[in-house]
Amino acid sequence: EEAKTVLESFIDQALLNKVEKVKINHGHGMGKIKRFVRDYLQSCGIGKRIISAEREEGGDGVTIVEF
Repeated sequence: EEAKTVLESFIDQALLNKVEKVKINHGHGMGKIKRFVRDYLQSCGIGKRIISAEREEGGDGVTIVEF
């Protein structure tokens, strides 16, 4: 629930500020937060493109959202 609140606030701010792209650093860990972030973004239809970062940017531990 806390992750959802933080993610929603972050996305809202990005959209209000007309940011073209954001990076969400959720880390690797057990993958629960990564799955939550990506599932949430997909279910909301937020972003034109949702991808993993390049290896040098954090790889699969970072999700990039292009608006």
